[in-house]
Amino acid sequence: MRHLLTAGAAALALGLPAAGQATPDPQGIWLTEKERAAVKLEPCSDGQGMCGTVWWLEPDGELVFDKHNPDPEKRSRPMCGMTVLWGFEKDGGRKWEDGKLYKPDEGKVYNAFFKLKDPDRMKVSGYIGFEFISKSQTWTRTSADAHPKCETPDEVPASLEAEANDDSAPDRSPVQARGGK
Repeated sequence: MRHLLTAGAAALALGLPAAGQATPDPQGIWLTEKERAAVKLEPCSDGQGMCGTVWWLEPDGELVFDKHNPDPEKRSRPMCGMTVLWGFEKDGGRKWEDGKLYKPDEGKVYNAFFKLKDPDRMKVSGYIGFEFISKSQTWTRTSADAHPKCETPDEVPASLEAEANDDSAPDRSPVQARGGK
């Protein structure tokens, strides 16, 4: 009995789930820290880990199209339904790692991981190079009632359409932006 109490105290101190208590499931709809978008997390369609797609966008917000994408041909893509998280694998606890995060307001892809703080909050972190040099946000679980599914716009603004067809637009691919070829 004494060993069970000691093990239980250690589990609480380390933030581990107690016996019989399940680790929170990350699947569901998550509101980003700045509350400009909500992302639906679910298993990737190819069966390779956890993925997230844009579920809801701030009404009249500026993140309607992928206008910061380094590929000019993709700047007219609607954000609604776009995959922005992919490839996350569970590490055995509350952390999911080895994923990628597309940050549409920068048009950049980062290595990423997320950790469930509790059933309704998770820390999402993106980094280049080493995890300990990451930038993080805390996302909160939400519902389809509070944040209904976005709808894909019917028309692409003429300015984005023209830019996608403009051969003189600079190529800002992620590799070139980092000094690569």
